[in-house]
Amino acid sequence: MRLLFLVEDKAPPSFRAEHGLSILIIKDERYIIFDTGASDTFINNAGLKGIDLSRVTDVVISHGHHDHINGLPALTRIHKGFNLWVRKEAFIPKYSGKRYAGPSWKAEDVKNMVHLEWVEDKTKEIAEGVYVYGPAPMKEEYERISEKFLIRTSDGIFHDTFEDEIYLVVEEDDHLVLITGCSHRGIVNIIDGVEEEFGKHVSTVVGGLHLWDASHIRLHETLKALNDSHVNVLVICHCTGNKAIEFFHGHFRGEVLRCETGYELTL
Repeated sequence: MRLLFLVEDKAPPSFRAEHGLSILIIKDERYIIFDTGASDTFINNAGLKGIDLSRVTDVVISHGHHDHINGLPALTRIHKGFNLWVRKEAFIPKYSGKRYAGPSWKAEDVKNMVHLEWVEDKTKEIAEGVYVYGPAPMKEEYERISEKFLIRTSDGIFHDTFEDEIYLVVEEDDHLVLITGCSHRGIVNIIDGVEEEFGKHVSTVVGGLHLWDASHIRLHETLKALNDSHVNVLVICHCTGNKAIEFFHGHFRGEVLRCETGYELTL
């Protein structure tokens, strides 16, 4: 399985960066894009890496924040007919405080250009050994979701508990690779939920952990849980935050990889 970071918050010369995330997963004959960043930046970067996006078979949207979903219409302008995996809750208007944080488009804008697959079950196999799972159960007290995240419905404005959040889980022999967008529900909750659902251990975690503003207590509790887990590799970026990444570099018992746009990894 090959992973290529098409867009991330940081980038080396020649690549473009933006606050967002998009990862291409190539497994067997499937080309799966996990999140599409905030614009068409991921398409530009794919071209620089010589990636033919007309081969994309599936797109998975981790949640409805603009920095993960907003680039999707740009992909439909160059390639149509792929499977789009997303929960309906991703299109409930989202806010970060007073700022609108959702996509600038609606599901109706792309539904005739893709095979729209609404994710309704907790777990769905989208390719052999590749699953979407979520949302994870909320258990750990220290992994509370910030009160600044809101949704607006016809009944009013409410705390966003990210019922739309899904993750990509890949089976590799006797272990699992977990790919996550922002881990708003807490990476420890997510790992625990995945392992309970699949009956296997997570060995590798890829993506954003949303710890950029985490308290000292949360960082230490997260570290303790990760060190007590079967996770051996953290491939982390985006909303994890430099402070948390450096903290894990210094204290996580396994390997920590800081990824950026253009980064490639074979698992």
